[in-house]
Amino acid sequence: MKWHPYGLGHVPTTLPDWQTLITDLGAPPARVLAQALGLGERTVQRYHQLGRAPRVACLALFWMTRWGRSQVNTQAVNDASLAAGYANALEHELDRTRAELARVLRLNQTGASNDPVERFHAGL
Repeated sequence: MKWHPYGLGHVPTTLPDWQTLITDLGAPPARVLAQALGLGERTVQRYHQLGRAPRVACLALFWMTRWGRSQVNTQAVNDASLAAGYANALEHELDRTRAELARVLRLNQTGASNDPVERFHAGL
C-alpha cells in the first residue's frame, strides 16, 4: 500500500469571486493585499475596479479564507486518520510476523551445535 497525503489533486476547482474573498478576509487595504500577493498596489486596485482577478491571485487568497483553512484542516484530519490506520495495520502485521517466527523457532529446536536457528539466536 502506498500512502499519498494531501497534494495537487486537492486544488479547488471552483473559487469564490474576488469580492467574496476580499470580504471574507476583512476587506484589507489594496496595499496589504498587494504586499501579500507580491503585486503592485495599482494592480490590486485594478482587480477591485474590475471585480475579478486572475485565478492564481484568487487561489493564493483562498487558502487564507475560512473556506480554505477549513479545507486544509479537514484534509489534515483525514490524512492523520489514514496515517494512524496505516501504522496500526503495520503494527498488527509485525505482531503476526513475530508470532509466526516464534512458532517456527519453537518447531526447530533440535539442539544440534550447527543448527542455523541457534546461530540466529546468537546474533551471528
